[in-house]
Amino acid sequence: MTKRIYTAGVYAERDMMLTLRRRDRIAEGVLQLEFVRSDGGPMPPWEPGAHIEIDVADIGIRHYSLIGDPKDREKWQIAVRLTGDDEAQASLYLHRESGIGDEFHVIAPRNNFNFASPTEGQRLHFIAGGIGITPLLSMIDSADASGVDWSLTYLGRTLESMPFRERLAQFGDRVQFVPSAARPEELLESLLAQAPAEARVYTCGPETLIDEVADISTRRGLTHRSELFAYSGGNGLREDDTPFELVCASSSLTVPVGESETIIEALGRHGIRARTSCQMGVCGTCETRVVDGVPDHRDSLLSEEEKKRGESMMICVGRALSDTLVVDL
Repeated sequence: MTKRIYTAGVYAERDMMLTLRRRDRIAEGVLQLEFVRSDGGPMPPWEPGAHIEIDVADIGIRHYSLIGDPKDREKWQIAVRLTGDDEAQASLYLHRESGIGDEFHVIAPRNNFNFASPTEGQRLHFIAGGIGITPLLSMIDSADASGVDWSLTYLGRTLESMPFRERLAQFGDRVQFVPSAARPEELLESLLAQAPAEARVYTCGPETLIDEVADISTRRGLTHRSELFAYSGGNGLREDDTPFELVCASSSLTVPVGESETIIEALGRHGIRARTSCQMGVCGTCETRVVDGVPDHRDSLLSEEEKKRGESMMICVGRALSDTLVVDL
């Protein structure tokens, strides 16, 4: 398998090689994969909601939520749906070409979907759409173990296409399976209308579902957390953008970035293949340390405090407010 050549990046020290140990079809169009470290060592720790980034056959980096027990340091498990969108090439490879013993370049867990420990008496609502169930599984296990009140509304095209139904069935009427044909109108509106003000809502799935849940939660004053890897926000370019110089501190290379190109594109013209995935400022794969200069943050991931500190940036959409920007590449 061709190995992708990466630049440094903030999380480069967490790179590792994993070996595919097991493949299981667990639902219509859904494959569960199990990995172990190629060097035989223990897996790094992770927390509910975390995901890993896998370089799939030089197609590109793809993000997959971990679905096993965070305390299990022997293996990691993910679930991959065979899709028809921009992810199709990677999912098609994993479904039809990957085999036991294959090695993959992987970036260790990152968590953009943190699960806050629930307080006594707090109610949790989990809402999943299709393969969006994956980051919620470990959260549900944690919530159940803590003894808090929780429920899951699991939406899918058909029951057959919804993975982990047997695993979730053990929780009885806490879990509601809703195939598209049986989904009542105003389902989510009526569900969240019953939620007390201190309730928390965790959602993962298509952008339309996340937007709907966010709108209802905001109107009702509920705390809402979600995760989205596919985003329609574009590449960050604006009509009034101006050119600047990007200095790569590690290689002493200076790259001019034009007004109508991204940093990633400018680096590519100079033969530098930066670590990147979504190219829309939502996944964090391309987060890069800033050595000098003032970054123009245009991502949806860093907090306002992190942006003010200016210690790192997402180079897929970010630009410079200074004439020169020095980064750790």
